[in-house]
Amino acid sequence: MRLLALLLLLGAAFAQGQQQILFQTPNLAQAVGWVAGVGGQDALVIGDLPDPAFARALPPRTRVLVSGALPSWVRTGMEVRYLKGLRGRGMLLIDRRYFVVRDKKGLWTVLASPEIGMQVAYYLEQLWQMGGRG
Repeated sequence: MRLLALLLLLGAAFAQGQQQILFQTPNLAQAVGWVAGVGGQDALVIGDLPDPAFARALPPRTRVLVSGALPSWVRTGMEVRYLKGLRGRGMLLIDRRYFVVRDKKGLWTVLASPEIGMQVAYYLEQLWQMGGRG
């Protein structure tokens, strides 16, 4: 299980380098606004959110995969699963296509790529399936 998580993180980092940048800003409020404007139907949060401010921009169907305590931003109606040993920064995936990350320069970036995005989404979904209900 740890090997799958490691491969996922390495694959996600590799994929992010090749994805199309749709939006980039140093301003957290603008990044949250962009995510809210997408109008996505589905979100998958692995670990914690990149920043709690994104909680208000999450779509109606949001799934959260955590390894420990439930984050304070989780609200009623969100599906939560637990996966022991999950590590790393939070990852936000919207509609299995848009990834929200904060890069080393402190810029909030929304990445998307139909081909690579679907591959990474597949591995994130596999992690989700490995998680158990608490």
